[in-house]
Amino acid sequence: MFVVRSISVLSLAGAIASAVYGCSSTSSVADAGKDSSTVKADADAKAGPADVCDPSISGFASRTVVKARKQQACTKEQIKTLVDAGFNKNSKVNYKTWAVEDANVACVKCAVGDVSDTEWSAYLLDGQNDRGLNLAGCLELRGAAVGCPQATDDAFACLDYACTACQALVPKDAAANDPTVTAYVACRDKAGKADGACGKYTASEALNKCAVNYGVDGGVIMRPDGGEDYVKSWEECVNGLPEETDKNPSEEADYYQYAERFFGIFCGMN
Repeated sequence: MFVVRSISVLSLAGAIASAVYGCSSTSSVADAGKDSSTVKADADAKAGPADVCDPSISGFASRTVVKARKQQACTKEQIKTLVDAGFNKNSKVNYKTWAVEDANVACVKCAVGDVSDTEWSAYLLDGQNDRGLNLAGCLELRGAAVGCPQATDDAFACLDYACTACQALVPKDAAANDPTVTAYVACRDKAGKADGACGKYTASEALNKCAVNYGVDGGVIMRPDGGEDYVKSWEECVNGLPEETDKNPSEEADYYQYAERFFGIFCGMN
Protein backbone atom coordinates (compact mmCIF):
# COMPACT_ATOMS: atom_id res chain seq x y z
CA MET A 1 0.00 0.00 0.00
CA PHE A 2 1.15 3.53 -0.71
CA VAL A 3 1.84 5.53 2.45
CA VAL A 4 1.88 9.27 1.95
CA ARG A 5 5.23 10.77 2.84
CA SER A 6 5.53 13.96 4.85
CA ILE A 7 6.88 16.65 2.55
CA SER A 8 8.50 19.66 4.15
CA VAL A 9 7.68 22.97 2.52
CA LEU A 10 8.43 26.22 4.21
CA SER A 11 5.64 28.02 6.01
CA LEU A 12 4.61 31.48 5.02
CA ALA A 13 5.87 33.91 7.60
CA GLY A 14 3.57 35.17 10.34
CA ALA A 15 3.55 38.44 8.42
CA ILE A 16 0.94 37.00 6.09
CA ALA A 17 -1.46 36.28 8.91
CA SER A 18 -1.02 39.69 10.49
CA ALA A 19 -1.14 41.59 7.20
CA VAL A 20 -4.21 39.86 5.80
CA TYR A 21 -6.21 38.94 8.87
CA GLY A 22 -4.81 41.06 11.67
CA CYS A 23 -3.50 38.12 13.66
CA SER A 24 -0.15 36.46 14.13
CA SER A 25 0.92 32.92 13.37
CA THR A 26 2.49 30.78 16.06
CA SER A 27 3.86 28.16 13.66
CA SER A 28 7.52 27.27 13.27
CA VAL A 29 8.13 24.28 11.03
CA ALA A 30 5.43 23.68 8.45
CA ASP A 31 4.45 20.78 6.24
CA ALA A 32 2.22 20.68 3.23
CA GLY A 33 -1.35 20.72 4.47
CA LYS A 34 -0.27 21.97 7.89
CA ASP A 35 -3.16 22.46 10.32
CA SER A 36 -2.20 23.51 13.85
CA SER A 37 -4.26 23.28 16.99
CA THR A 38 -2.87 25.76 19.50
CA VAL A 39 -5.10 24.53 22.31
CA LYS A 40 -4.04 20.92 21.74
CA ALA A 41 -0.38 21.92 21.50
CA ASP A 42 -0.46 23.94 24.71
CA ALA A 43 -2.01 21.08 26.60
CA ASP A 44 0.22 18.34 25.22
CA ALA A 45 3.41 20.39 25.52
CA LYS A 46 3.21 20.00 29.28
CA ALA A 47 4.03 16.33 28.87
CA GLY A 48 7.52 15.00 28.24
CA PRO A 49 8.96 15.05 24.69
CA ALA A 50 8.58 11.29 24.30
CA ASP A 51 4.87 11.52 25.11
CA VAL A 52 4.32 14.61 22.99
CA CYS A 53 5.97 13.06 19.94
CA ASP A 54 3.91 9.89 20.06
CA PRO A 55 1.19 10.36 17.38
CA SER A 56 -2.27 11.02 18.76
CA ILE A 57 -5.46 11.60 16.75
CA SER A 58 -7.90 11.70 19.64
CA GLY A 59 -10.58 14.16 18.57
CA PHE A 60 -9.54 14.25 14.89
CA ALA A 61 -12.29 14.45 12.29
CA SER A 62 -12.19 14.65 8.51
CA ARG A 63 -13.16 18.04 7.09
CA THR A 64 -15.01 18.64 3.82
CA VAL A 65 -12.79 20.07 1.10
CA VAL A 66 -13.99 23.34 -0.46
CA LYS A 67 -13.76 24.21 -4.16
CA ALA A 68 -10.43 25.76 -5.13
CA ARG A 69 -10.12 29.44 -6.07
CA LYS A 70 -8.83 29.94 -9.61
CA GLN A 71 -8.11 33.47 -10.86
CA GLN A 72 -5.70 35.18 -13.20
CA ALA A 73 -4.58 37.59 -10.52
CA CYS A 74 -0.79 37.44 -10.26
CA THR A 75 2.03 38.11 -12.66
CA LYS A 76 5.06 35.84 -12.51
CA GLU A 77 6.97 38.62 -10.81
CA GLN A 78 4.27 39.07 -8.17
CA ILE A 79 4.25 35.34 -7.41
CA LYS A 80 8.03 35.35 -7.12
CA THR A 81 7.89 38.28 -4.69
CA LEU A 82 5.02 36.71 -2.75
CA VAL A 83 7.02 33.54 -2.20
CA ASP A 84 10.25 35.37 -1.38
CA ALA A 85 8.63 37.81 1.05
CA GLY A 86 6.39 35.20 2.64
CA PHE A 87 8.81 32.26 2.89
CA ASN A 88 12.29 33.77 3.06
CA LYS A 89 13.12 35.26 6.45
CA ASN A 90 16.08 37.03 4.80
CA SER A 91 13.97 38.65 2.11
CA LYS A 92 14.59 42.32 1.44
CA VAL A 93 10.87 42.78 0.78
CA ASN A 94 8.62 43.70 3.71
CA TYR A 95 5.58 41.49 3.18
CA LYS A 96 3.23 43.60 5.29
CA THR A 97 3.95 46.65 3.16
CA TRP A 98 4.03 44.84 -0.18
CA ALA A 99 0.78 42.94 0.42
CA VAL A 100 -1.34 46.05 0.92
CA GLU A 101 -0.05 48.00 -2.09
CA ASP A 102 -2.89 48.60 -4.55
CA ALA A 103 -1.13 46.72 -7.34
CA ASN A 104 -0.75 43.59 -5.18
CA VAL A 105 -4.02 43.36 -3.25
CA ALA A 106 -5.85 41.23 -5.84
CA CYS A 107 -2.93 38.83 -6.12
CA VAL A 108 -2.66 38.39 -2.36
CA LYS A 109 -6.41 37.91 -2.02
CA CYS A 110 -6.26 35.12 -4.58
CA ALA A 111 -3.18 33.47 -3.12
CA VAL A 112 -3.93 33.61 0.62
CA GLY A 113 -7.28 32.96 2.28
CA ASP A 114 -9.07 31.42 5.24
CA VAL A 115 -10.78 28.05 5.56
CA SER A 116 -14.04 29.92 6.19
CA ASP A 117 -13.99 31.32 2.62
CA THR A 118 -16.43 29.95 0.06
CA GLU A 119 -13.46 29.06 -2.16
CA TRP A 120 -10.07 27.94 -0.88
CA SER A 121 -6.94 29.79 -1.89
CA ALA A 122 -3.51 28.35 -2.59
CA TYR A 123 -2.41 29.04 0.99
CA LEU A 124 -4.88 28.69 3.84
CA LEU A 125 -5.18 30.11 7.32
CA ASP A 126 -7.45 28.72 10.00
CA GLY A 127 -8.22 31.52 12.39
CA GLN A 128 -4.92 32.46 14.01
CA ASN A 129 -2.99 29.50 12.65
CA ASP A 130 -1.36 28.58 9.37
CA ARG A 131 -3.10 25.65 7.76
CA GLY A 132 -0.67 25.57 4.87
CA LEU A 133 -0.64 24.80 1.18
CA ASN A 134 -3.99 23.74 -0.26
CA LEU A 135 -2.91 20.42 -1.76
CA ALA A 136 -6.49 19.35 -2.34
CA GLY A 137 -7.19 22.48 -4.37
CA CYS A 138 -4.07 22.00 -6.45
CA LEU A 139 -5.12 18.45 -7.28
CA GLU A 140 -8.58 19.67 -8.24
CA LEU A 141 -7.22 22.35 -10.55
CA ARG A 142 -4.76 19.93 -12.17
CA GLY A 143 -7.49 17.45 -13.04
CA ALA A 144 -7.09 14.75 -10.42
CA ALA A 145 -9.78 12.08 -10.28
CA VAL A 146 -12.91 12.73 -8.26
CA GLY A 147 -12.27 11.89 -4.62
CA CYS A 148 -8.54 12.54 -4.76
CA PRO A 149 -8.62 16.05 -3.25
CA GLN A 150 -10.67 14.83 -0.28
CA ALA A 151 -8.56 11.71 0.26
CA THR A 152 -5.35 13.74 0.14
CA ASP A 153 -6.64 16.40 2.53
CA ASP A 154 -7.75 13.70 4.96
CA ALA A 155 -4.31 12.09 4.94
CA PHE A 156 -2.27 15.24 5.48
CA ALA A 157 -4.75 16.72 7.96
CA CYS A 158 -4.49 13.57 10.06
CA LEU A 159 -0.67 13.63 9.99
CA ASP A 160 -0.63 17.29 10.97
CA TYR A 161 -3.09 16.74 13.81
CA ALA A 162 -1.33 13.65 15.10
CA CYS A 163 1.96 15.52 15.55
CA THR A 164 0.81 19.06 16.36
CA ALA A 165 2.15 18.98 19.93
CA CYS A 166 5.48 17.55 18.77
CA GLN A 167 5.76 20.29 16.16
CA ALA A 168 5.18 22.92 18.84
CA LEU A 169 8.49 21.88 20.44
CA VAL A 170 10.51 22.78 17.32
CA PRO A 171 12.30 26.12 17.76
CA LYS A 172 11.50 28.77 15.17
CA ASP A 173 15.01 28.75 13.70
CA ALA A 174 15.72 25.04 14.10
CA ALA A 175 18.10 23.49 11.55
CA ALA A 176 17.06 20.43 9.59
CA ASN A 177 19.21 18.20 11.82
CA ASP A 178 17.86 19.61 15.08
CA PRO A 179 16.70 16.78 17.39
CA THR A 180 13.25 18.33 17.67
CA VAL A 181 12.90 18.33 13.88
CA THR A 182 14.05 14.71 13.76
CA ALA A 183 11.47 13.81 16.39
CA TYR A 184 8.73 15.63 14.48
CA VAL A 185 9.55 13.87 11.20
CA ALA A 186 9.66 10.53 13.04
CA CYS A 187 6.25 11.29 14.54
CA ARG A 188 4.73 11.87 11.11
CA ASP A 189 6.43 8.80 9.67
CA LYS A 190 5.07 6.66 12.50
CA ALA A 191 1.57 8.12 12.17
CA GLY A 192 1.57 7.60 8.41
CA LYS A 193 2.38 3.89 8.37
CA ALA A 194 -0.39 1.54 7.31
CA ASP A 195 -0.78 0.39 10.92
CA GLY A 196 -0.16 3.88 12.34
CA ALA A 197 -2.55 6.37 13.86
CA CYS A 198 -3.41 7.81 10.43
CA GLY A 199 -3.19 4.58 8.44
CA LYS A 200 -6.93 4.71 7.78
CA TYR A 201 -6.25 7.72 5.58
CA THR A 202 -2.62 7.46 4.47
CA ALA A 203 -2.86 3.86 3.30
CA SER A 204 -6.42 4.01 2.02
CA GLU A 205 -7.43 2.67 -1.38
CA ALA A 206 -8.79 6.11 -2.24
CA LEU A 207 -5.41 7.75 -1.70
CA ASN A 208 -3.55 4.99 -3.49
CA LYS A 209 -5.60 5.59 -6.62
CA CYS A 210 -4.76 9.30 -6.49
CA ALA A 211 -1.03 8.78 -6.16
CA VAL A 212 -0.46 5.78 -8.40
CA ASN A 213 -1.39 5.34 -12.05
CA TYR A 214 -3.57 2.26 -12.29
CA GLY A 215 -4.05 0.42 -15.56
CA VAL A 216 -7.41 -0.68 -16.99
CA ASP A 217 -6.89 -4.09 -15.39
CA GLY A 218 -6.40 -2.52 -11.98
CA GLY A 219 -2.67 -3.17 -11.90
CA VAL A 220 -0.08 -0.47 -11.29
CA ILE A 221 1.51 0.77 -14.52
CA MET A 222 5.28 0.46 -14.24
CA ARG A 223 7.95 2.68 -15.78
CA PRO A 224 10.71 1.05 -17.82
CA ASP A 225 13.00 1.39 -14.80
CA GLY A 226 10.56 -0.55 -12.67
CA GLY A 227 9.30 2.38 -10.65
CA GLU A 228 5.66 3.30 -10.14
CA ASP A 229 4.30 5.84 -12.60
CA TYR A 230 2.72 8.60 -10.54
CA VAL A 231 -0.29 10.48 -11.83
CA LYS A 232 0.80 13.88 -13.15
CA SER A 233 -1.49 15.89 -10.86
CA TRP A 234 -0.01 14.19 -7.79
CA GLU A 235 3.50 14.67 -9.12
CA GLU A 236 2.93 18.41 -9.66
CA CYS A 237 1.06 19.15 -6.45
CA VAL A 238 2.48 16.79 -3.85
CA ASN A 239 5.76 15.34 -5.07
CA GLY A 240 6.54 18.27 -7.32
CA LEU A 241 9.87 19.37 -5.92
CA PRO A 242 12.30 19.89 -8.83
CA GLU A 243 15.39 17.82 -9.41
CA GLU A 244 18.71 19.37 -8.43
CA THR A 245 20.44 20.42 -11.64
CA ASP A 246 22.84 23.18 -10.66
CA LYS A 247 26.39 22.82 -9.42
CA ASN A 248 25.52 24.35 -6.05
CA PRO A 249 22.24 22.69 -5.12
CA SER A 250 20.08 24.48 -2.60
CA GLU A 251 17.16 22.60 -1.11
CA GLU A 252 15.67 25.86 0.12
CA ALA A 253 15.85 27.37 -3.36
CA ASP A 254 14.06 24.32 -4.74
CA TYR A 255 11.26 24.80 -2.24
CA TYR A 256 10.85 28.38 -3.42
CA GLN A 257 10.67 27.21 -7.02
CA TYR A 258 8.09 24.60 -6.08
CA ALA A 259 6.04 27.21 -4.22
CA GLU A 260 6.12 29.59 -7.18
CA ARG A 261 4.72 26.89 -9.43
CA PHE A 262 2.13 25.97 -6.81
CA PHE A 263 0.80 29.53 -6.45
CA GLY A 264 0.86 29.91 -10.22
CA ILE A 265 -1.60 27.03 -10.60
CA PHE A 266 -4.17 28.97 -8.58
CA CYS A 267 -3.41 32.59 -9.45
CA GLY A 268 -1.04 32.78 -12.42
CA MET A 269 -1.97 34.67 -15.56
CA ASN A 270 -0.77 31.93 -17.89
